Amino acid sequence: MKALAVLVKLLSPTYQCMVRECETALESWEVLQTFFAKKNLHNRVQLRKQLHEFVMETGTSLMDHLLKFDELCLKLRAAGDSMDDDEKLVLLLGSLSSEYDDMVRIIEAHSNVTLLDAKEMLRREYDTLQKRDKKETAFKAHAQPNVNRRFQGNRGHHGRQNDKDRNQAFRRRNDNARFQGKRFTCGKHGHKSSQCHSVKQSRSGDEFVFSASSEKLESSATWLLDSGASRHMTDDERDFVEYENLTTPISITVANGQHLMAKGTGSVRFVLENGRTVMLKKVLHVPKSDKKVVSVPALTARGVLVQFKRNQAVLTSNGITVAVIIEWENCLRGM
Repeated sequence: MKALAVLVKLLSPTYQCMVRECETALESWEVLQTFFAKKNLHNRVQLRKQLHEFVMETGTSLMDHLLKFDELCLKLRAAGDSMDDDEKLVLLLGSLSSEYDDMVRIIEAHSNVTLLDAKEMLRREYDTLQKRDKKETAFKAHAQPNVNRRFQGNRGHHGRQNDKDRNQAFRRRNDNARFQGKRFTCGKHGHKSSQCHSVKQSRSGDEFVFSASSEKLESSATWLLDSGASRHMTDDERDFVEYENLTTPISITVANGQHLMAKGTGSVRFVLENGRTVMLKKVLHVPKSDKKVVSVPALTARGVLVQFKRNQAVLTSNGITVAVIIEWENCLRGM
């Protein structure tokens, strides 16, 4: 009777009358199931139609979209028509808006991604897009001129501005006095990782920086693991262990819209900090590029699964972990 009481309590007064004559919770449940989840062909056709027409609009919350998708799948199952996870994955990827096209291509390139894995990858992409939107909003707000700003006190605007200039100059002198070494990423002297403009520009939600040493060069270099790049590329011909000149140069469009020319292609073999050797094939030689890029889509096309986590990126192939790139002082190091 307790179960029956709990069930009736959860119902609205409109539907309580339907189970008024029931003596057990099971009997009440069967009455409600018969009314709400009619297992007939019409219901299955309508729910299938809703699933195939289910499309995410641009700007819609991904989490809300996933909840609605799961709700439709549950309704279809209650109507007697269940789908396997592969079919659900196909419908889910086809329902996403264009802002998730890059992540959809990454998922499609790997045949072993489960529905749960895909949802987790999409959730991380959603978090990345949210952070990017917040940064853009903050930048726009910061760029707005403050025409109503007032200066109070007897020192006036020029006095405050002079104090500000003196404080900034003092901080610059202190920073230079504390650190006189050479920055690992950009190769410039006199500033640290937190002050490096190159790192600040290169770090984003889909770029991970890590250190690796070329087998042909003794010094280490900085590579970007980038989910937005379609090809591996490097600016240094000395990185290649195999190299072939392109008969026709290829035009490459980089993130800032600039067009650069690739003059060659080949294989690059480098060593991560744990001693593991990684071979990249079909790497483009782009002399005027200022970055060395490892393309996530190019990796997934060769069967490597790349999973981005909070502070690391994990590369696996055939179920074996190839590399774990862990964040450390604004850089990600191969482990």
